[in-house]
Amino acid sequence: MRVKEGISAEGSAVAFFCAAAKGSFEPLAGWKHQLTLREEFCYGELVEYVIPEPLTEDEVIARIDSATRDEDVIDVALSAIYYCETQFAGDILLKAYQKISGNNRLFLGNITETFVRVHETAYRIDDFVEEMRKDGPDPIAMEENIESIIEFARLFSTVH
Repeated sequence: MRVKEGISAEGSAVAFFCAAAKGSFEPLAGWKHQLTLREEFCYGELVEYVIPEPLTEDEVIARIDSATRDEDVIDVALSAIYYCETQFAGDILLKAYQKISGNNRLFLGNITETFVRVHETAYRIDDFVEEMRKDGPDPIAMEENIESIIEFARLFSTVH
């Protein structure tokens, strides 16, 4: 089961979605705001999650440049998404694709969907789609993520 974090109007990572194996996301029953617990039950399963650390742009750059593990790259990308401006966060997310191993590209695809939704943007969408289509562990699930971000990007490109 995958977990996808959401964001409240106040700008903190406070809600999450759970998904079945193939990448289709359903909102967690009773959307939660101001969630501070570090574990929660989702569809009867205990799910642990970490709220992204608030980092400045300089801290994000330093950490992504020095990251050697996929987990560190993912943590930095999430921090950028939740605490930095849209263009900077998008650029960092693209850099994360260049640093991460193939096994975690699907998870990064989920994070890309989070980026598009949280920032309500179509920023560099073609670059994300290109990266997402590169080799990964589950091409079918990734294609579902690609379809989702393209749909959201279409929506948001008419808003801005």
